[in-house]
Amino acid sequence: MSTHANSPHESRRMTHRPANDTFERARSIVVNHFGVDPGKVSLMVSFIDDLGANSLDVIELIMAFEDEFDLMIPDHVVETVVTLQDAVDHIEQRRKPLRRRVLSS
Repeated sequence: MSTHANSPHESRRMTHRPANDTFERARSIVVNHFGVDPGKVSLMVSFIDDLGANSLDVIELIMAFEDEFDLMIPDHVVETVVTLQDAVDHIEQRRKPLRRRVLSS
C-alpha cells in the first residue's frame, strides 16, 4: 500500500480530517467537563453509562457543543445524543449545509 499524497488511501484520509477535528474538539469539551483522561474518551463513550452524567450534564455538554461549533441542536435531537459518536454525527450533519451555502455564494 502506497502512502504517497496522490494515492487513493491518502486522499481518503484527508477527506475524514474534518470529522477528526470535530471529534477532537468535542472530546476536549467532554474531557474538560468531566475531568477525565482524554485517552479514555472514545467515540463510543456513553455520557451517562460510562462517565456518570446526569440529565443536567448532558444539557450542559450539548450547550458547550453548540457554543464551540456555532450551531443549534434541536431538543428532539438532544434526546438521541447518548455517546460522543452521536454528538459528532449530529454536529457534522448540521455543519455541512452551512459549508455548502458559503461555498456556493
